[in-house]
Amino acid sequence: MGPLQQHNIRKKSKPRILEMDSIEETADVQIKQTKKLITEVDESHQPSIPEPKYIMMREPIDGQPEFIVVEVQLPNVKTAKSLTLDLGEDRILLKARPNVYLMDVYLPFDIVQDESGAQYNRDNTVLTLTLPVKPT
Repeated sequence: MGPLQQHNIRKKSKPRILEMDSIEETADVQIKQTKKLITEVDESHQPSIPEPKYIMMREPIDGQPEFIVVEVQLPNVKTAKSLTLDLGEDRILLKARPNVYLMDVYLPFDIVQDESGAQYNRDNTVLTLTLPVKPT
């Protein structure tokens, strides 16, 4: 059979509902024990990532456009491998690593992301985006 194991037997049962201190007493204790859990950060001291210069054109100029063409000047970018481009329905998010440029632009029209194209010209350091506009 084997030896018996030691058992702990509770002598006095705990009440199902415990009483709490009054709100005023707990508030006084909490005021004395509070620590700052959130600290504010002053954004003026953080280095900001510059936004590159860009030109946004629509084709055709009159009426509903078929395409939006965006030319982004990236003079400090050596290769397209350092670029990250995310296209939303009405947004362009471009990052040049390491923290060279950050561009977050909302577009005036919804675009078709799957048919969009991008070309980076290393000679003149310009990224050209061709974005087809969704028909309305």
